[in-house]
Amino acid sequence: MANYINDNILCQAYIHIDPVPIDESEYEEFQSYIQEFIHARGKFFLYDDIGTDIALKDGSLKVYASIFGAFYLAIAQYGSFRAGVDYLEKDVKRLSEVIISESLFKSKSRYNNIVRVEARVGIIGSLKSIVYEIDYIKSLIGEVEPEDIAKRMNLLSKDVEKVINNLKSDKDIIYIKENLFIEISEIPKQAIPLPKKQVSDDIKLFYRRERKYLAKTCKI
Repeated sequence: MANYINDNILCQAYIHIDPVPIDESEYEEFQSYIQEFIHARGKFFLYDDIGTDIALKDGSLKVYASIFGAFYLAIAQYGSFRAGVDYLEKDVKRLSEVIISESLFKSKSRYNNIVRVEARVGIIGSLKSIVYEIDYIKSLIGEVEPEDIAKRMNLLSKDVEKVINNLKSDKDIIYIKENLFIEISEIPKQAIPLPKKQVSDDIKLFYRRERKYLAKTCKI
């Protein structure tokens, strides 16, 4: 594997082909072609300063294609954080699918040769789910019981922690924490009761605790 220990994986594609339509003598040409293909498409769909890596395993043909880089650069190029997460996830998925398609074409593989293919969106896919869940929680305020919202915040905190823990770059961690904190700040700090209903002190405490912990996961 290439040495990108300070970068995050922005995009991955996995292809498993068996039996292999090309000869072993063609592996080196195949690897070189796919490497150049991935780098060119990665620069187009993401940004210029990316790293790429491809690993082949012999016997059956297994391709592990990865594109490395910085999320704060990849997301920011779209403008706002909110739009950037959404568009980057779409572009990463599209890029993974393009890599898979070209790998199958170059290796002369059709449906009867394909054991498994995966277009992996990884961290950006999880980040998109988090942003959508924050939006959904906001939409529930005053519409459902505060206890149910608190439970959703509890689960969301775990998802946020998982994403942050998987980031390797300090700049990415700071960028994503800061922007998620802005999104979370729009969730009311106090439980809002449903019309004509009251919230018990225990539920108020439960809500405040989960809201506080959720915000804490994104504190710098």
